[in-house]
Amino acid sequence: CGGLTISTTSSGEIINRKTPIYPWNILIVLPIIRLSTRKARSVLPGKVKMKSAVKNIGRSLLTLQALQEGDQDLLLQVMKDKIHQPYRLKLIPNAKKLIKFGRSHGIPGAVSGAGPSLVFFSRGGFEVFEENAKTLFDQAGINNEIYPLKPVDTGADLQPTEY
Repeated sequence: CGGLTISTTSSGEIINRKTPIYPWNILIVLPIIRLSTRKARSVLPGKVKMKSAVKNIGRSLLTLQALQEGDQDLLLQVMKDKIHQPYRLKLIPNAKKLIKFGRSHGIPGAVSGAGPSLVFFSRGGFEVFEENAKTLFDQAGINNEIYPLKPVDTGADLQPTEY
């Protein structure tokens, strides 16, 4: 679909909606480690506190609002997951430090899906941030790849490669 697609299921039916978002600069930091979705799910608690669930629902809605409006300050405030991220960050060496470094420079970030990818959003650039990301993972003895991205409205677009 492209852009931002929100989905869920209801009675076995997939419900999804596409919504426009601000043209953020997005950075994906991929530590080259093996982390299966099964392993990432296994560290999650079987139950969550009602207070944490309520906070996450509110933060999810405000995250959507911030992504649509390009409100980096709001995004920085609301990208503080309490349900999965604290557990999954423990599986990715130095990821918590990188997210903390980003936040200290006004760049919101989070574990992307089950990990190990990390996603960061900025209205500006990532120059100092990229260098620190490489350094933090190098210190942990982990190779990493960095992918600068921009949201597109068209979805995946495969281009032939010439050799």
